[in-house]
Amino acid sequence: MRWAHTTELLDPRAYLRGQELVCTVGALLTDVRACQGFAAAVAEAGGAGVCFGLGDIHDEVPPALVSACLGRLPLIAAPLGVPFLAISEYLADRRVQAERDDTRRAEQIVTQLLSGVRAEAPLSALIEIIARDLGGRVELSQDGHPVAMAGTGAGP
Repeated sequence: MRWAHTTELLDPRAYLRGQELVCTVGALLTDVRACQGFAAAVAEAGGAGVCFGLGDIHDEVPPALVSACLGRLPLIAAPLGVPFLAISEYLADRRVQAERDDTRRAEQIVTQLLSGVRAEAPLSALIEIIARDLGGRVELSQDGHPVAMAGTGAGP
């Protein structure tokens, strides 16, 4: 989930780029057809889920929207008094923190690799550092032939 997008459109596809949490108070989600169309549009646009704001229009999430999202999109309810802006800010903070964590992790891997190179560690040991830190399988190939591999996983 990369961002939150607030809308009351029944078909917000033109305004979505994918991986958004789509927030709505459901002003137009008053019947089964509208709920099904909205959920389908969000899913087709690659939305990460729907956040339904309670209290302004509806006191509960419309059952038709619950059914339309079931098995297709995560659906969460925001209680009355929780502004969508607070959800957007939370997601932005989490995104910045995740980027910091990724940068820190990359710096640690580079530091370990440089230490290994200085110590003249074999290539297999360097590949093992990467596989361990990334938590997967790493394979180095030359001309389509494996040169070194380390870690576990389904594929390189």
